[in-house]
Amino acid sequence: MSDDLTDFAAFYDTTLPQVYRYVAYRVADTATAEDLTAAIFESALHGWKRRRKPEALMPWLFRIARNAVISHYRRDGHRELAPLEAAITLPADAEDPEQRLLKAEQRQRLQQALDRLSDREQDLIALRFGSGLTNRAIAPILGLNENHVAVLLHRALKKVQAALAENR
Repeated sequence: MSDDLTDFAAFYDTTLPQVYRYVAYRVADTATAEDLTAAIFESALHGWKRRRKPEALMPWLFRIARNAVISHYRRDGHRELAPLEAAITLPADAEDPEQRLLKAEQRQRLQQALDRLSDREQDLIALRFGSGLTNRAIAPILGLNENHVAVLLHRALKKVQAALAENR
């Protein structure tokens, strides 16, 4: 295996969970998230030889991911809403039915609040909380500076809080 493919394999292993979680936040079902994630890494592999600096790899990969999600919705002509629990793996525990119901209702209210956000705001939240990226890592993906990312994310979270308070 060449050094390039070895480098790509290591990059894949490192970034796959973050990319998958981002995509799962943005699409309606697990199968679609898996298909898009595979297509994202296939595109990344094709462009791997043209890569430049190591610090530019994550922004480059997430731009591919964002474009794949955008293309997915353009092809479908509509946006399917993804249930929040599709992107979150919950541990199997022995909660009583009332606790499970309360958590399901909370997730539903949160998903409804997130659905009220713009695509850009949902993207910010998916990158930050789905993929666990920092504001510094998100900035080059969205073509913004780090402070602007922080302000937009803060505003989006305030909108979510307001929507949740409204639904109580």
